[in-house]
Amino acid sequence: MDDVRNIVCAYAENASGPGWSNSLVWVIERDGNGRLHQRAIQPEEQTAEMVALFQVCAASHVALTKAVMNADEKKRRPRRVA
Repeated sequence: MDDVRNIVCAYAENASGPGWSNSLVWVIERDGNGRLHQRAIQPEEQTAEMVALFQVCAASHVALTKAVMNADEKKRRPRRVA
């Protein structure tokens, strides 16, 4: 049952460092036992449809990640008592 995997989601991510850059499509899959797995689709493996959607998905991924980080930060802040 472990070899059966269903795609849960996919997201685009631009990454870079000194002297390198990459544009990956990350795929999150759930196996037959309920465990999550992550794999990357390299630019040369991406379909024309993935390439067309990449930049808007990458921008959404960054914006949503920031929104979640902001919400988490607000939850961690101690409440002020008046």
